[in-house]
Amino acid sequence: KFFIYFIFLFFGNFLGYIFSVFMRVDKFLKVSRILKRRTVAKQAGDSGRIVVNGRTVKPSFKLSVGDIVELCFLSGTLKFEVLDLKETAKKEQVNELYRIICE
Repeated sequence: KFFIYFIFLFFGNFLGYIFSVFMRVDKFLKVSRILKRRTVAKQAGDSGRIVVNGRTVKPSFKLSVGDIVELCFLSGTLKFEVLDLKETAKKEQVNELYRIICE
């Protein structure tokens, strides 16, 4: 029984680590307050206006730290680097999640 508990505990922590390293691009855009609502981020992804590392992606694309994201608006393009991934962020912490490369 101890061995089974150990395996469960190990893989539970491992899976927790794996899932905290990645985040959906639509959720990141909402949490980082780049876009106001996740549905707007989803629509942007569905219409092909989100580019990650030079590749057009869907809203379900998994971002990781260090990815370069380009978001195309009617008025121009916002290009930024992902610095951190958090499930939630307060208004004061948003600047720690990404670094703007060019607007």
